[in-house]
Amino acid sequence: MRCVNIMTANGVQDVRSWEQPIETGKMPESGAEFDAIVVGGGPGGSSAAGYLAKSGAKVLLIEKEVWPRDKICGDAVGGKSLSHVQELGVKADLEATPHFRVTGIMFSSPKGNSVRVPLPEEDVQRLEAGYALPRAQFDSLLFDRCQQLVRDAGGSVIQGGEVRSVLFDDGKGGEDPGEGSGDARHASGLVVRIGGRSGEERTFHSRELVGAGGYRCPVARSVVESSYGEEMVDRDHYCGGYREYWRNVKGCEESSGDIEIHFVDTVIPGYFWLFPVSENVVNVGIGMVMGLMDKQKKKLKALQADVIANHPMFKDRFADAEMVPGSAKGWQLPFGSPRKKADRQPRRSSMNGIRLVGDAASLVDPFSGEG
Repeated sequence: MRCVNIMTANGVQDVRSWEQPIETGKMPESGAEFDAIVVGGGPGGSSAAGYLAKSGAKVLLIEKEVWPRDKICGDAVGGKSLSHVQELGVKADLEATPHFRVTGIMFSSPKGNSVRVPLPEEDVQRLEAGYALPRAQFDSLLFDRCQQLVRDAGGSVIQGGEVRSVLFDDGKGGEDPGEGSGDARHASGLVVRIGGRSGEERTFHSRELVGAGGYRCPVARSVVESSYGEEMVDRDHYCGGYREYWRNVKGCEESSGDIEIHFVDTVIPGYFWLFPVSENVVNVGIGMVMGLMDKQKKKLKALQADVIANHPMFKDRFADAEMVPGSAKGWQLPFGSPRKKADRQPRRSSMNGIRLVGDAASLVDPFSGEG
């Protein structure tokens, strides 16, 4: 990809920093103790680690991947999130990186009727309405800032760290009461493998764990499945998502404007979206409840291709467009909608010594798909 000089908030020329490695310092030794351990370096985990560090806690932040890395998403950053972006010291850098400024949302119905919902003008003028930019950029900016906060507060950061197991005891330093023992268990640490399948395992201790590892978060599984024997995945409350990046989509050439949400008849009750992420680049995707995908035997990639090629609202807009090679990827979203069988809604998100956040806690908005 072409390198572009970006002027950061401190006036330094930066060459696409989100495509560069992030230096996170020395690995902690096995046996090290922390006030809190955060698993997952996405927006939820990075923010949790950053706020904990700002409060004076000694934090270990663990990310399974190594930067640079991509993350599949719709790429919109809503106004509700921007106060946290500001508090964590990232907003100026976000402004300096290529992005699309959101000023409204365009909705359309299966019959082709449409309505535009403008975002509050005062928020737009204050640059607080919302942005859209690739998660590769946003996550890199946020992780880099928060890992520095963690290290400045005396904590440590690990990239390429895979959680192999969550450690438990009885809350008094005694033996683990075992799987299915629920409230009798208390988290005491983690075993982490560093450097891939042949890497070494290290043990870290803390009485407070934050699980922010996404829809497959190992900390979440240790709570929901291992400790309480409850159902982790309910496909009637999980959404399948599929994303591609496209260039030269008609009506998406500017650097500010509307994001689009289209309720297409073949996708109901999901939706088809067009979220510009920079000038002339668009995140194009589709999402649908996985239980319904199973029943209707639908595949999102084929469904999206059909909408783009044949739907009367979109085929002309994509006539001269081209997909960015390698950008087609899928993922899952655990909704926060009520589940019939769950004692805790949408599912259990905490236990002694563990708190889950973001997708790991099944907190995705079932209408908008926001995490």
